[in-house]
Amino acid sequence: MMKPIPVLAALFALLSCMHVAAVNNPVSYDDAITDCGVFKYNGEYYITGNWLAGDMLRSRDLESWGERKHVFSWNNSWHTANHNPRDLDIHAGHIRYYNGVFHFYTQLEPASGSGETYSVTHAIADNPWGPYTEVNDAPFAINIDAETFLDEDGSLYFYSTIFNNGNGNWIRPMSDPWTLSGSYARQVWTWSGSGDWENDTHINEGPKVIKYRDRYYQLYAAYPTGDARYSIGCVEASSPTTFSNSGKYSAPVCTRTTPAVGRPEITHIGQPWVVDGLNGFEKWMGYFAQTTADGRTQRIDRMHFFDRTLFIDGPTDRYTPGYHPGPAKPQLLNIFPISDGPMLPEDWTEQTPGSWSVANEEAVQSDQSVWALNTVNRDAAENYLIEANLKFTQAQDSEDKAGVLAYYQDTDNFVLVGFDRVADVWYMHVREGGVDDIQAGSYGGSVNYSVYHKIRVTKNGGMFDVRIDDMIPPGFTPVSTSLGACVPGIYTDHAAAAFDGIVYTIGWDEYDSGITGWGDNVGGIPETGTWTLGSGGITVADGTGYIFKGDPMQEFEFSAQVYKEGATESSMGLAIAIDGSNYLIVRIDMATDQLILEGAEGGVGISAPAVSVAN
Repeated sequence: MMKPIPVLAALFALLSCMHVAAVNNPVSYDDAITDCGVFKYNGEYYITGNWLAGDMLRSRDLESWGERKHVFSWNNSWHTANHNPRDLDIHAGHIRYYNGVFHFYTQLEPASGSGETYSVTHAIADNPWGPYTEVNDAPFAINIDAETFLDEDGSLYFYSTIFNNGNGNWIRPMSDPWTLSGSYARQVWTWSGSGDWENDTHINEGPKVIKYRDRYYQLYAAYPTGDARYSIGCVEASSPTTFSNSGKYSAPVCTRTTPAVGRPEITHIGQPWVVDGLNGFEKWMGYFAQTTADGRTQRIDRMHFFDRTLFIDGPTDRYTPGYHPGPAKPQLLNIFPISDGPMLPEDWTEQTPGSWSVANEEAVQSDQSVWALNTVNRDAAENYLIEANLKFTQAQDSEDKAGVLAYYQDTDNFVLVGFDRVADVWYMHVREGGVDDIQAGSYGGSVNYSVYHKIRVTKNGGMFDVRIDDMIPPGFTPVSTSLGACVPGIYTDHAAAAFDGIVYTIGWDEYDSGITGWGDNVGGIPETGTWTLGSGGITVADGTGYIFKGDPMQEFEFSAQVYKEGATESSMGLAIAIDGSNYLIVRIDMATDQLILEGAEGGVGISAPAVSVAN
């Protein structure tokens, strides 16, 4: 039987003695802000929630929320003001960006004894800072804590908490962001039972749904907000429509801390939100917590998935010991917060001429007569993520293409992923050794090309994968090539376009039979052992060996799930190598249940104290 070993968790314990910059929780004290919704747009983060009175805050690093702006005031005939000022009625906002429109779903709190129920109103805007205007003079839904989830296949769902025979989280399909379809179905709810977490978890509020690899996770807040047990739970499922009580985790994923000397107690943890980190690979969960020192605050902690099971690296604060780094930065993040000028910053290298400039904090290429290629001025890599948001800025011409330059070596070896506005399709053009391979798919005329769309391409070894607006493009098939290391970028092909929120991150995220690119000789250290790939990942058949993959970097995170399959293994783990004289091995000694760190620097052996990993 295979036994999963969370090497990364043990490695964190070993690294806890090292000095590592930690996330400086809490990240916001603003007006005791609670019940928040956060979204990422063009590389920046926006948050709104209770007690902001229709205001929104912005951050460029997930840790500093210095900008604030009023974006919404409710104006309808069906709600009676409860607070003064009246916009304090606005609670638990959630925002979904979809084809140029920002959709704001938020509940309006009724006055006690008024007979009015909690109701969700729906407002829209054409930019994240608003102003947001209500769509109809009628409630969008009669419940609290609205949440939408857009799956990779384009299906859209509405989740909320409904007070009905005990609180529960419900789901309803959406035909589009304006329209609920079908009927509500209750997914998870309060169980009455023995009093333990699994059998008596009170679903109080706050559904938040995400997908990671091939699994779906619904976070929720359990127990009433005034209860010291108020915590964040998780339900796992195989699809967004199959969450149920049977998928509840048996313990909270984020709950109160035990007070320690010199450290405040963190209590009343709830109302989760989740966003992608700065580098595009990490996922971060935010939540509000109450502490004995700071009152109610907003905090963030890293999400990890060990053998598909979700773990949260928290709750943490500035007093928490151990290894708790803040959001990792990518090799390049361009949101162009600089003055207008006739050229791009030094982060970029023109490969073919174009009329590039910075205007209104966007990168702009304005010449519709050229094929303009611009690559990032960073190290080349074999494995990376490149992401850019783009829109067309001038009237359609006879040729009109723009997008992500997913790979560029020379004019005979490149990969383009973008939009062809004339043909009204997305397309992927792979040119390898002068031979072209093109695939394309139509959105049926639904794409608004004058607004921003996000194109994300990952290169993992020779494999290219694509997402557009977080969805699999119609007709897309992952592409296998023999293309090696390079730098990516952005391009226009006889088009004028603007780009923003550009991310380049060296690295990869792979699992099961999708693992690829291993086996290369690194610095004179050859691959050893007999390695095979299957549905359960990569396996060494004879029990002994090394295998390598990756791009040279000064700072990085490397994690893997390590499994023991047979009875012969004495140790297993991870190796990081420059050459035979400079390497690091982190392994689990199966006989002693210890994590061992050893290696060499300049040919001189190095080691660290062993850490117990016994259950």
